[in-house]
Amino acid sequence: MIRRFLLFKSIRILLLLVIFTLLGLFNHDANAAGFTQSTPTLDLRTIEELHVEGKRPDATSLALHTMEVIYHQKAKAARQFKIGNYEKAFPTLLHLAKLGFKDEQARLAYIYLHGLGNQAKSNLQALAWLGTATTGTTRPQYRNLYKNLMAQVPESHLETVTRLVESYRDRYGSEVNGITCQRSRTGHLDKLTCLFDQQRNKHIDRLMSLAKTGQVPWVLSAGAIERSIE
Repeated sequence: MIRRFLLFKSIRILLLLVIFTLLGLFNHDANAAGFTQSTPTLDLRTIEELHVEGKRPDATSLALHTMEVIYHQKAKAARQFKIGNYEKAFPTLLHLAKLGFKDEQARLAYIYLHGLGNQAKSNLQALAWLGTATTGTTRPQYRNLYKNLMAQVPESHLETVTRLVESYRDRYGSEVNGITCQRSRTGHLDKLTCLFDQQRNKHIDRLMSLAKTGQVPWVLSAGAIERSIE
């Protein structure tokens, strides 16, 4: 009798551990860029001037091999960010954000908003990058946070902030840099996949060619093709 009781108790503890682990994974993915449900307090009483400078990278001229290298850099920078190694992740995040990748733009915003990784805290930079990450297909939490932060901007600074956000969007937005993003869900996990248009189009052409030969009979619609790219 005692042995049966101990067995049931062990099973119950194991189930609870599994449930808590899964909940932790779901919450971690939902806050991909480190943002939580609470809105950080934005202090724009002293606002710095920023100018968009430098040559914009031309993503449309990249070789497919270079794109694969960039995807590898994305994964590596994401790991560094998630373990809190912001200083090491920052240079790669900045490079990828300028290419138009939304998660990296949002992660830069998080670093600037909290002054992490030996970066000076800059609410203006945070708003500029987060505002860029909210264009087109993106994560809802990015839009929600951006809306909440913009609501804290004093009226006297609103024009300056809006103008800078627009300049960042014109230069670093995913659409103008040949990046296409798509959202999908797997259970409770919200996924945002961003790919270079060149690679995405080549993949679609290949799938369509295979479909014509009957090798991929499940490719019946544009939706099926999009899901296969995720």
